[in-house]
Amino acid sequence: MLFHITNRHNYQTCGATTGKGKQPEYNRWVEGNDKVKVLGVWAYQGIHEIYAVVESDDYQAVLDLTAGARADGTSAVVPVVDRVQYRKDIGFWGQ
Repeated sequence: MLFHITNRHNYQTCGATTGKGKQPEYNRWVEGNDKVKVLGVWAYQGIHEIYAVVESDDYQAVLDLTAGARADGTSAVVPVVDRVQYRKDIGFWGQ
């Protein structure tokens, strides 16, 4: 299952401001683990917002992996459907 993650923090809690960003464990979650495959992570630095798409069969594993990153702001972790793959699966691709 795919999950879309949106995480927003502010200048005061930003890793670049607090110094956390210089520590190797900071944002280690972007590497994923044996339960969560990280497909991509993108940042919009101007508004301190991060977007990610991950794949896992376990929602709790996604929450556990990203807990540290989500602690300094607000976030949403939502399951999403791959509409491209869905269209291929039902045989409509290319028609």
